[in-house]
Amino acid sequence: MTEYRTSEADDAAPSPYGSNSMDSVGALRQSAATSAKWGFISTAGGLGGRLLFTFALARWIGPDSFGIAAQAMIYLTLILLLVDQGFGAALVQRKQVDRLDVGSVTVLNLGLAAALVLATFALSPAVSDFFGTPELRAVLQVLCVSVVVKAMAVAPMALARRKLRYRAIAMVQIVSVCVGGTFGIVGAVSGAGYWALVIQTVLADTVMLAGLLLIEGPPVLRMSTERLRAMWAFSLGLLGARMLGFVRTNADNVLIGWREPAAELAFYGLAYRLLRMPIQMFGSVVNDVALPIYSRLQDDVTRMRSWFLISSQVLALVTFPFMTYLILVSPAAIPAAFGDRWAPAVLPLQLLAVAGYFAICQGAWSPLCTAIGRTDAVFRWGLILVVVTVIGFGIGIWWGINGVALSYACTQAIMLVPIVHALGKLVDLSVKQYFSTLLAPSGACVALAAAYVAVEALLEGEGFHALGSAGVATVLSAIAYIAALRVLWPSTFETALTVLRSMGKESIQPDLG
Repeated sequence: MTEYRTSEADDAAPSPYGSNSMDSVGALRQSAATSAKWGFISTAGGLGGRLLFTFALARWIGPDSFGIAAQAMIYLTLILLLVDQGFGAALVQRKQVDRLDVGSVTVLNLGLAAALVLATFALSPAVSDFFGTPELRAVLQVLCVSVVVKAMAVAPMALARRKLRYRAIAMVQIVSVCVGGTFGIVGAVSGAGYWALVIQTVLADTVMLAGLLLIEGPPVLRMSTERLRAMWAFSLGLLGARMLGFVRTNADNVLIGWREPAAELAFYGLAYRLLRMPIQMFGSVVNDVALPIYSRLQDDVTRMRSWFLISSQVLALVTFPFMTYLILVSPAAIPAAFGDRWAPAVLPLQLLAVAGYFAICQGAWSPLCTAIGRTDAVFRWGLILVVVTVIGFGIGIWWGINGVALSYACTQAIMLVPIVHALGKLVDLSVKQYFSTLLAPSGACVALAAAYVAVEALLEGEGFHALGSAGVATVLSAIAYIAALRVLWPSTFETALTVLRSMGKESIQPDLG
């Protein structure tokens, strides 16, 4: 637990939060691998557990109630984005951080959270009318609890990430998800309907905050406008980029919620959550760990570029197969897992999975640019991407949720090369260099898909049940994927093995704070 200094003279003492000075190559590599391992455990236990509970609730309460909760989450996601404003990432990125920095961010976030709670109570009737869902008003008002809780959690989460305390984060994440999910299931069994999802969200967020405060201790509530101004330029660019990201990833939900019944939003929302699972479980883990690692390397662009290429390749090796499986397995898996009434979610999921390949690649650039202080570039290209994506959604909505999903796949594919070309210049990285790292994962996925289709067709021709055929095909195609890497791209295969071996070790680095 962090010890806070209490005298004014102590403000000049060494920071208790660690510094972003350069570490040795071996120590930094091991620290990154260990953090990625625990980051994955945190996300798998947290996100995976939350999704499992959510999907269990979706099957229990049905598309209509699930759609009401999905509408509420669109608004809540925006509010929570405004609470952070990018100051959490600023605490991670800065070379030195002291208690006054942390206190200033906490006080600002709490003040803004209070304002947003009042705004939510005032705007909830209008939001409810916009979506044509009267029940939404009360749901939004109760979810204001999560707004305050999330505001309190910004600073301790940033400090834990800064010190690469991903093991502790993982433990807290898993406990919070289990508590929230268990009470959500109890609520669903008791007939709470969409309120079961609200219970799940509020309790999970509250337990998460309690755990973070145990790890980092309560912040001293002191505010310095000078400290906030020092972080403002960095945070403003990041907030702008995140706002644009919110628009890009939620404009489709808003359009569907406005034009279609709640059940249609539920189908699309289920497909989107399944898409986000591998992205967040692996992509967000790598990017989350990458920011503090890149920040330590911000004065050595050559090393940073090398780390970026390796992390991008490893990320693709893990996530591209998942996207491929979402396309291949969903026709058999969704009806089996959620019931036949959820079958309309299959085609949107397959189309969104195509978009997922490109979204993963785009997201990997954000921590790199953030670490070198170029949040302005992230914002600028985020704005262009939003304009293109929203125009696509506006066209696609005329063909319902399938048209929206198709438009998302097309716009993400179109924008990837220009983004890589522009942002690569910041670290002297060419388009050819970047895409060469994706050749092995892409080629191995072709082998995976070919093996899956061949095995599934063979088994179904022999009278196997569709779900059983899919299960066997999944296992054999995974073997084909690994074999293709080993035979055709041996150096990439060895790189992946090296990363796995490093993740199996624990790093002990007292200088990480």
